[in-house]
Parts: sequence; C-alpha cells; structure tokens
Amino acid sequence: MVCRGKLSSTVPELEGRGVKGRAMIKGHVLVRLVPGFESPAISQISVIPGVKDIIMVFGRWDAIIQIEAKTLSSLSRLVVSQIRGIQGVQATETLVAAET
Repeated sequence: MVCRGKLSSTVPELEGRGVKGRAMIKGHVLVRLVPGFESPAISQISVIPGVKDIIMVFGRWDAIIQIEAKTLSSLSRLVVSQIRGIQGVQATETLVAAET
C-alpha cells in the first residue's frame, strides 16, 4: 500500500524521469470500501473529475478506479484529497501506469 508520504516523495522522482511530459498520466486505484457504504461511496467517486471508469471486483479490494490527470502531482491530489476523503473509502493502493 502506498501511504501519503510515500506517494508524495515519489512524485518529484518520477517527474524527473520524464513521466511529466506525457499528455495524460494514467493510473488505477484499488479501493477497499466499508461494508454498507459501497453504493454511496461509488456514487460520489464516479462524479470526481479525472475518474474515467469504476469496476467492482471480488477479493481483497472492492473496486478498481481508472483515473487520469495532466501531471503526477495532480494525480496524487486526486487520490489523496478527493478519493480518500470520501466516507466509506477504507483503504487505497494507487498504481501509476508505466510508459511503454
């Protein structure tokens, strides 16, 4: 799991490698939801700018959210300030897409 401090500390490092130059930074956020809060949490997440798709799954995580932003810093803010701030979001793990 990526904690707030770890994600923030890797942003300058990745931007220094040229990740910032891409048109859009894409990522996936694995989300664990609090039982009983799934529906309202997903409804709130779905209207956040930068959220492109939400896939509900079975297993350790409850949902996979596809996100994108112009910079890695704004992608970080999307996860930390908006998605994690929603009531019913218990935990997240962010996977930033690699350039191929």
